[in-house]
Amino acid sequence: MDDAVGTGMVAGMLAAITRRLAGPFGLAAWAAGLGIALGVSWRPSTTPLVEDEVYWIGSAYYFHLAVLERDFANPDWRLLPARENPPVSKFIIGAALAASGERVANPDLLASFYLLFAGVPGAWGGPEDRLKREAVVARMTPGALQSLQASGRVDLPLAWLKPARAAMLGCTVVTSLGVFLLARRLFGAWPALATAVLLPVHPIASESLHHALADAPALMLSVLAAMAVVPTLRPAGREPWISARLFGPAACAGALSGLACAAKMNALVLPLVAAAGFAALWARAAVSSSPGREISGRAGVFALAAAAAFLAVNPALHGDWWAGIQATVLEHRRTGEIQADFLPGRLGSTRDRLDGIGLLLGFNRWAWVPLAGCATALLLKGSDRHRFVAGWWMIAWLAVTAWIPFLRLRYAAPLLIPSLLLIAGTVNWMIERRRGNLARTPFFGSGAS
Repeated sequence: MDDAVGTGMVAGMLAAITRRLAGPFGLAAWAAGLGIALGVSWRPSTTPLVEDEVYWIGSAYYFHLAVLERDFANPDWRLLPARENPPVSKFIIGAALAASGERVANPDLLASFYLLFAGVPGAWGGPEDRLKREAVVARMTPGALQSLQASGRVDLPLAWLKPARAAMLGCTVVTSLGVFLLARRLFGAWPALATAVLLPVHPIASESLHHALADAPALMLSVLAAMAVVPTLRPAGREPWISARLFGPAACAGALSGLACAAKMNALVLPLVAAAGFAALWARAAVSSSPGREISGRAGVFALAAAAAFLAVNPALHGDWWAGIQATVLEHRRTGEIQADFLPGRLGSTRDRLDGIGLLLGFNRWAWVPLAGCATALLLKGSDRHRFVAGWWMIAWLAVTAWIPFLRLRYAAPLLIPSLLLIAGTVNWMIERRRGNLARTPFFGSGAS
């Protein structure tokens, strides 16, 4: 009897703590946990500069053109760095610099980045590729070119590096909060707290946290887009094709997904996840004779909003958007092909790419296998919210496996958040099965902790 009373008291205490974590106290616990995690892991002043930071901080020049100068007719929008990568991460870095009183007002730093590799055989590609890089160098101010030729190195001012890296910290904090809120909604308070606090400690997130690149903004917008996608993936009701309930959430989800892709193109995983979710809902509606028109309407509004957001924020696409989109895809692909010719460690085979994903995610080349097993189990046996996370992971895994070119942490970034959520979802699923209440959980409800 005493043991039973003690067990009941412990269960009651845990239930009370869980209810507290579901409210404002949960946010306080998240903030405290994240503060500890960042206090242990964040070392911005001792983190060495990587060459790609020269490129991305130099790309803040396009924030200067678009926001500070409002010069959308400038021919520099047709240069290679404006077209091979979308602009949102450039704008975030530029905004951080402007907030600190700094600005990148010319393409000198971008040109310097290309000149770093001018003497490396094959680094400038073929004749057409060389012309594109020479066009950027030709825009360099004479003083900056002479300084680079004299010193042989790029001087990146700390006044630019520090605010740019601070922006990555802000993106990471928002990402962690988004993961906490999303996981709490799907699986409950305890999995959410553990997932959100562990996120910045993982090497993939740690790299994006410490370096002024495109990955931290892409992760932030991806989790915000996922939070917006979840409410749209509900069973269809019976309401007019055009309605505020239909248009609002789908438009918000689409716009955030478009912005995520405009931060880094590997965030295309999110529109694919949404498309798979809409397709699953439509198939369910067809089987149950529920209205499929509302689901088709959501998908259409989502797609239109995503495309509009992606196009609207990128001045390099204005005037000839189709050629601009082609350049965004083809120039990025061509840069990857050029890198494969002169950088070592190319992941050529599917086996190499799978091994690389395992090493980047779980420090072992077989680490993807248990994750794939968890995703399969949740797809077959889990509730809708478990299937959402499992489907997200599967789509990200297939996309990264098909694309990852080198063994670099940032190339596996689209898998980080769904992997952490998959682990949390698997634990939640096992607990719910043990309690016998898996079938009673609502569609994308709050879940059990």
